[in-house]
Amino acid sequence: MIKPLTTLRFIMAIVIFISHLTLIPTIKFDNFLNNGGYGVIFFFILSGFVIAINYKDKFQSITKQNWFDFVKKRVKKIYPLYIFTIILGFLCEIIANSNIWSLQYFIKQGVKLLLCIPMMQTLIPNMAIAQAFNEAAWFLSCLFIIYMITPIILKLLYPYNRNLKKLFIIMFAAIVVLCLLLYGVRGNLAFRYCSPYIRVFYYFIGMILGMIFINTKDNIKNRSNKLSTIVEVISIISFVLGWILLYNKQYSEITSILIFVSLIYIFALEKGKVSEILSKNIGVFLGKISFEFYLIHYPLIKYLGNRIVKNLNVNNVMISIIMFVISIILATMVNSIQNRKPRKNFL
Repeated sequence: MIKPLTTLRFIMAIVIFISHLTLIPTIKFDNFLNNGGYGVIFFFILSGFVIAINYKDKFQSITKQNWFDFVKKRVKKIYPLYIFTIILGFLCEIIANSNIWSLQYFIKQGVKLLLCIPMMQTLIPNMAIAQAFNEAAWFLSCLFIIYMITPIILKLLYPYNRNLKKLFIIMFAAIVVLCLLLYGVRGNLAFRYCSPYIRVFYYFIGMILGMIFINTKDNIKNRSNKLSTIVEVISIISFVLGWILLYNKQYSEITSILIFVSLIYIFALEKGKVSEILSKNIGVFLGKISFEFYLIHYPLIKYLGNRIVKNLNVNNVMISIIMFVISIILATMVNSIQNRKPRKNFL
């Protein structure tokens, strides 16, 4: 576990949480606070980075068994909470909708559920399907689909994983291809935002970054702590400026990739004073529950937050704090249960 990156996971989850507060009718953001997609880019790149560090030499050959073991290990943690929030969202949608007795409505919702159960909803580039029942869950659908092909990607990259020059060339080529794809689907939000066909490139860039990190970390770590601290501060400033300035900017994704590639690499080194701060126990703890926080906060805001606002005289700041605290408490409880209960029979 790289502690600074674990803490950064929670910080990025907060970026997404803030943007989802707009589900509450009284809260409107027309600025960077509504830029949750910025944090999503970080998570895809980080996911690829972590996989490359842990698995770069594991798939020189692919068998049914090592492919199944890899996917099983990835799914074991995410699926139980994922499916719980999906079913909960499905029930809430059915109960809250006045068309509950409409056969057409029920079939439509049922089809969405059938796609969500195997985590395949993002294969269809449609926002209503990809974000059905829990808008945050589309990320996990994309990630699951990408995990299915990860062993193949690792096998293809294996001959180059110690060749820095070729790794940089491959990363540059991936960014160029992504630019072309984003331009080609610029008018299709579902394809651009929720599609594994696009998001796999962010993940792939993260994988290349992980291999570059493995090959260079020993040389870089020999540099002074003072210089590392300066670089870390610059990286944090770049992150904040990107969050503020890139909101609603055309093709901001590419600039965001460059910011997060630098951020992840720099803090993976764990060298400067900022890394020391991010390695504190409280930050690492919050990072460990960031997955649960991410998946729980959306249905909580959508179904509970709206009810609190309608029935109680609560201002926007107070409801935001309430939603944040409840999300933290529930995330902590779920994380504790998952870590305490071995799921040996799952899958």
